[in-house]
Amino acid sequence: MEAQTLHATSVALDGVAVLLRGDSGAGKSDLALRLIDQGWELVSDDQTEVSLQGEQIVARAPAAIFGQMEVRGLGIREIPAVADAPVGLVVDLVESAAVERLPETSTVEILGVQVPHVMLNGFEASAVAKLRLALRTQRDEADPDDVKSAAAAAAKGALPVVLVTGLSGAGRSTALKALEDLGYEAIDNLPLDLLPKIVEEGSLSRPVAVGIDIRTRKFAAAPVVKQLNDLSKNPRLSITVLFLECDKEILGRRYTATRRRHPLAEGRRVLDGISAEQRLVKPLRSRADRVIDTSSLTPADLGQVLKGLLGPGHSADMAIFVTSFSFAQGVPQEADFVFDMRFL
Repeated sequence: MEAQTLHATSVALDGVAVLLRGDSGAGKSDLALRLIDQGWELVSDDQTEVSLQGEQIVARAPAAIFGQMEVRGLGIREIPAVADAPVGLVVDLVESAAVERLPETSTVEILGVQVPHVMLNGFEASAVAKLRLALRTQRDEADPDDVKSAAAAAAKGALPVVLVTGLSGAGRSTALKALEDLGYEAIDNLPLDLLPKIVEEGSLSRPVAVGIDIRTRKFAAAPVVKQLNDLSKNPRLSITVLFLECDKEILGRRYTATRRRHPLAEGRRVLDGISAEQRLVKPLRSRADRVIDTSSLTPADLGQVLKGLLGPGHSADMAIFVTSFSFAQGVPQEADFVFDMRFL
């Protein structure tokens, strides 16, 4: 079957391409640029060639535009690009009103192959995180033996461990409570270096959620990342890192509405504290296997996302490790508030 050229921008994550479709001005290049800034790779801008190779649809750029991207306000720019990548997801960029809150699973046909499909508003702050989540969910479902799945890890004798981390106010305590509702046992303040010993003693034999506070002296993400990497070498453990984040302006409004100070503000503006925290946790975000942006999620929405990722049927015997970054002694614990204020 001959190749076809589609009006679509394509970007790739971990070697798997996403086709971004939509009318002119829908935000294809804008979203692609934000994805590239977060570590994705350009395949092709605006026009993408697709061909059938075996049972896979493969995307590539027409030769004339390979490695080029139109950036509104800056013009045509040279962008590092990959030659081709198998297509794992098709995304139609639409207005917010056209996006269903709880859509049914859908596919679109390309060259006779059914490809997973979602609809998003490309200009939303959470679009990048939603795309990452959608692609990785599709990949997990396509490969049920993925080591990230609890069933596969359990079959190999390893205890699945998920470290939930992220920005203060992005939903750490909400996530922990949601996991408790799913039947997980909660343990507070368990140092990561004690985890191997507890596993060897057989103390973790059923689903568990562990809260870890990093609030003494100066916080440094590098030692935490090193601990995670060391734990990943333990054959008894299967480590996954989940990072919760939120749009900076929305986080600022949450703190302002509740009159709470950000733990790193230290007399400065709340937004200054958030910026400082973003810099500090950047290594952990880079280490994350999954990133969830809670900007447009209510606590109930976040609970549904976690249920889909880690609930019954998806995460038997899953161990969840929840980390709160409070950074200094005497910082108040996270508390519940109405609607999205409960994220703080």
